[in-house]
Amino acid sequence: MAYQFREMYMSLGLGLACGVFYDLLRAIRRRLPVRAVTALCDGLFCLVSVTALMLLGLTVGEGRQRVFMAVFALLAGGIYACTLSPGVFKLWSAVVGIAAVPLGLIRSGLRFFYVFLKKVFHFVIDGVIITWYKFIMRQCLHKKSAENKSA
Repeated sequence: MAYQFREMYMSLGLGLACGVFYDLLRAIRRRLPVRAVTALCDGLFCLVSVTALMLLGLTVGEGRQRVFMAVFALLAGGIYACTLSPGVFKLWSAVVGIAAVPLGLIRSGLRFFYVFLKKVFHFVIDGVIITWYKFIMRQCLHKKSAENKSA
């Protein structure tokens, strides 16, 4: 009987952890409203939560996935969503907003570097094209002059 209580508490903890992780991903989705980010966050949540539930069954459930463990995990996630989620979501939104500032600076620096490289390589590519054009033209002129001398 004590072992079943341990399984129940671990399942409740898993449901709570999945709820907190969902709020983190929800804050990221709100910060970056792009369909690809939304799909990636949803897929990541499904993958992590199902994997965690299976690992719970393998470790705590001794290799058996018991129905009551999944029910208690869902119950804990639902209770979390109804009670603690708004406050935790505000916290995650602030954390994601703070983390977005250095990422924005890095992004603008990378954009500057990209524009710089684009200009440099455009100059280099134009130089290579002009050099190859001159080389090909010289070859053609030498070929024509060799044909004219032989004729």
